[in-house]
Amino acid sequence: MNAQLTFEQVAKALRDYFTVPSYSPEVYLILMLPAIFAAFWLFYGMRKASPRISHKPKDIDFFEMVRQQKGLENFDRELLMDLAEICKFSPAYKILLDEAMFNKALKILHKGISSGDNFRADVKQKFDYLTGLKKRLFTEDKDKSA
Repeated sequence: MNAQLTFEQVAKALRDYFTVPSYSPEVYLILMLPAIFAAFWLFYGMRKASPRISHKPKDIDFFEMVRQQKGLENFDRELLMDLAEICKFSPAYKILLDEAMFNKALKILHKGISSGDNFRADVKQKFDYLTGLKKRLFTEDKDKSA
């Protein structure tokens, strides 16, 4: 009986050693990882990107010239260029030259802030700064014409 028990133990050990274990968890993992990566790629790669307005080099040079004539700093330049992109104004220098366009841009920005669109937290401060910048930009023109 001892030999029979030993034989069964050896046979079971050999059977366990040479049988193929179940690889189903590994197979599921191998199939799930590419599916997850594909889902991320589809989500981030295929979503609608916000179109950026490309300004012509001549327009940017003219914008720089007007900015320097009005005595604005680089910070003001970046702020006004961002405002032109948010409002989708094609030649960005319209904001510097036309008070009606500047008011329209401020109105669009204020509407976005009040409606709770996806604006950053510092946009309210920039709006207040742009309101003060409007006074600096366009009061000089009225003083010269009077």
